[in-house]
Amino acid sequence: KQFKAVQAIASHGKIVSAAKVLGLSPPAVTIQLRQVEEEFRLALFDRTSDGMRPTAAGLAFVEAAQAIEERLRLLEDEMDAIKGVRTGSLRLGVVSTAKYFAPRLMAGF
Repeated sequence: KQFKAVQAIASHGKIVSAAKVLGLSPPAVTIQLRQVEEEFRLALFDRTSDGMRPTAAGLAFVEAAQAIEERLRLLEDEMDAIKGVRTGSLRLGVVSTAKYFAPRLMAGF
């Protein structure tokens, strides 16, 4: 929740906008932000009249949150592969005439 709250604030620049995107109340988003800032004892945003601007710590936090989310997506793919739900990835490069048979090949994959 904290990762998503901080990422939303960083991308939208305001707590109210971040709350709307997340489907939360502004006080709930503020609490998430405050908890992270208290944990690290650093301000993640500069509060300005124009909105919230990430500090160096805020940028580092957002970058780490994105890396963690990507790793969790990869883990989910691995777990699905173990369960047999998904079995790999497909990269396909074809010539223009392949448009007639490539869709059937991809569907079979």
